[in-house]
Amino acid sequence: MTIRVVSRPARLSWRNFKSVGSIPDSDEEAQTAQEMIFPRISVKQVNGKFRLADFTVTVATQPADTLVVRTADRSSELLDHEQGHFDLLVLAARAMALDLEKAEADSPEDLQQVLEEIKTTHGDRATAIDAEYDEQTRHNRDAVQQRRWRKLINDALTAGNATQLAGMTL
Repeated sequence: MTIRVVSRPARLSWRNFKSVGSIPDSDEEAQTAQEMIFPRISVKQVNGKFRLADFTVTVATQPADTLVVRTADRSSELLDHEQGHFDLLVLAARAMALDLEKAEADSPEDLQQVLEEIKTTHGDRATAIDAEYDEQTRHNRDAVQQRRWRKLINDALTAGNATQLAGMTL
C-alpha cells in the first residue's frame, strides 16, 4: 500500500497570498495557512486485517487565510520563511503517510479510528514544530536561525522519509 503526498503549489509565490491591510491578532507581515486534503479513502482486507488502499494526500494553501500585509516588504527572505511553514506541513504529511501505510485493524470501523488518531497525532506535531520554527527564527527576524531551519527543512525534504526535525518528531 502506498500513500503519496503532493503539494499544491510546490513553491509559494506572492501570487498565492491575499493582500490585506493587517493580519488580525498579529504583528506579522505575512501568514501562510495550509491544510492536508484527503480524498475519499477506501479500505481493503489483507490477510484478515483491514488496511487503507492507496491514496494521495494533498498539502495545499488555504487562499482566504494566506495573507500578506499591503505595506510589507515582499522580500525573497520573507517568502522563504513562509515557504518554510508550508514545507513543514509537507514533512508532517510525509511522516503521517509512513504511519498510515502500516495501519491495520480488525474492522473498517476500527481502521477509521486508527486513521483519525494518526491524523490527530501528526496534526498536533505539525502545530508544535511550526510554533517552534517561528519561535526560533523569531518570525524571520533572526537570519542565522532562519538559515539553520531552511537547511534542516531542505535536508528533510530531500531525504523523503524524515520522521524528525530539529529534535522533534514529525
